[in-house]
Amino acid sequence: MARPTSAPTGLFVLWMLTGLAGVLALMGMLTIGIFVLPIAIALLVLSIILTERRPNGWPAVAGLGLSLAAGLIWLGWVLATAGPNDISCSGGSDVPTTCTSNGVPIDENAIAWAKAIPWFAAAAAVVLLSCLGYVALRKRVNQVA
Repeated sequence: MARPTSAPTGLFVLWMLTGLAGVLALMGMLTIGIFVLPIAIALLVLSIILTERRPNGWPAVAGLGLSLAAGLIWLGWVLATAGPNDISCSGGSDVPTTCTSNGVPIDENAIAWAKAIPWFAAAAAVVLLSCLGYVALRKRVNQVA
């Protein structure tokens, strides 16, 4: 009796880590990214070699989608927590601190959810498409084998 083949979970995680390293290298390009780039390239080469050796391993490439989603979530969070550039705060030890931007009072710790929600929604769509693609490709590989 033939054992059904399935895409290995380890390869999926490896592709996800490869994508995370790539996202970190891209988003931190002018700081830490240059140091992460060689690791991302080595992980990419390793991922391709290990996936090529497994005939049923190609669905695991969908793990890159989860990495992209993590990058979108991070970008949305950074944009949502970034305050205005022109900010002035006043206060002291006995007076509460108040901050203004162009004369309008603001809370410097506030989160602009209106900026974050589209990025979070895009990340959720990417996760959904990646998971659906993984399942569809795995079924197709199992039918061929």
